[in-house]
Amino acid sequence: SCTMNSEKPWIVLVPSAGISHILLFIRFAETIVEHGFNVVFVATKSTVSSAESHHISQFLSSSPSIQPLRYDPLPLNPDFSHHKTADPYFLQYDALSRSKDELLPLLSELATKAPIAAFISDIFLASCMCDVAESLSIPNYVLFSSSATMLAFSTWFSSSEPNGDPIDEIRIRGVGAFPSYYMPPVLRNPKHLFTTMLLKNNSALSRAAGVLINTCCNLEAESLQALNGGKVAPMSLPSVFPIGPLVGRRPAGGESCAHVTEWLDEQPEGTVLYISFGSRHALAPEQIEELANGLDMAGCNFLWVLKTKIVDKEESQGEAQNVLPDGFVERVKPKGLVVDSWTDQEEVLAHGSVGGFLSHCGWSSVVEAVWHGVPIFGWPQFGDQLFNAMVVESSGLGFWKRSWRGCNGGGLIKGEEIGRQLRMWMEDKHVKEHARRLQEAARRSIGVAGDSHSTLAELMGRWKAVA
Repeated sequence: SCTMNSEKPWIVLVPSAGISHILLFIRFAETIVEHGFNVVFVATKSTVSSAESHHISQFLSSSPSIQPLRYDPLPLNPDFSHHKTADPYFLQYDALSRSKDELLPLLSELATKAPIAAFISDIFLASCMCDVAESLSIPNYVLFSSSATMLAFSTWFSSSEPNGDPIDEIRIRGVGAFPSYYMPPVLRNPKHLFTTMLLKNNSALSRAAGVLINTCCNLEAESLQALNGGKVAPMSLPSVFPIGPLVGRRPAGGESCAHVTEWLDEQPEGTVLYISFGSRHALAPEQIEELANGLDMAGCNFLWVLKTKIVDKEESQGEAQNVLPDGFVERVKPKGLVVDSWTDQEEVLAHGSVGGFLSHCGWSSVVEAVWHGVPIFGWPQFGDQLFNAMVVESSGLGFWKRSWRGCNGGGLIKGEEIGRQLRMWMEDKHVKEHARRLQEAARRSIGVAGDSHSTLAELMGRWKAVA
């Protein structure tokens, strides 16, 4: 293992729970190691999903220069964890955010052995890590795992003193006005675990040295200008640094099931619709059935990653196929492939046969689609996804039909509508051209002299000066 007394400054990364959060931190770690920093990667000894532990161990074993630091967070809060409906990720976020006394001694000891230039923590650890950073006099930056537009909403929400009154419209200065259904439903309950956590972590942002976001000016110029121009809210927000797109550094190949890659290889270029609603969401069985009928009607080639459980550990092989209409899997061969095992999304999006992505609009999926120039057809489900779907549309990356939303009155979307819409979207040449142009602009932004490249260089300069 590497010695801690190396001359190079150290950056300590502290991610939270959820595969998209973990992957974001892994990608950032790979980026800063390339710029000559030593990295400590702080990880919990247990994770919510198998995908998280798989990625962390694979990353650490293939990156010997990165020093792991493992800890046990506090147990889950008994006030919430007995609820059958409790979201396992919310419970883990809460446990992590209360784990200051577990982290502080570990990080204090680390600080005696090496010059630590900065802590970089997940937004769900902002409050805890700002306390730790202050007691050790080391700056803490927050790596925000969603879009700049979601950060603008989050900041607006925290400063608009929610008092339980119904909100008719969300008006964010410098960003725009949004219907109230964009707001995640849990935030309507001021006592909900997620609401209290969001408010606590947002109020800690004023103590952070900066907020890093996996986005770029070509995607979200307005929101970034509004955040950095102090328009969004009177609360003091530190500088917001767009550092994206951050994508996987390892060469594609070898991660996905071989049969998926083989199947994609057989499809004509740009003809496959890739369908995935992310690692954290399963559609209702009746909606799965309507989507299957819609795909039948659309007649396009498709690769559908189908989940029936929120946490992958609970998913049993073959179970997902039971919710599909009888004979569907056989009937759609060889045009359509349904998989219920984990698939390397970057590898799929990088494949030349993929020409569209029916997506929940999780932010990491949006950024990966931009990087690979694949148009998104948005079907947001909850949380930040409606704001992200709006970014997909406003940036020209794709389409979002407003009634297609999983929460806040979205309702069941019928197969006929799905089929008609998907066929129309997949045949749209303009959106494919737009996605390609956005891809070129995004790739330029992290190239030498690009916006995100300059932003990163500025941050690295700060950190080298501190240590």
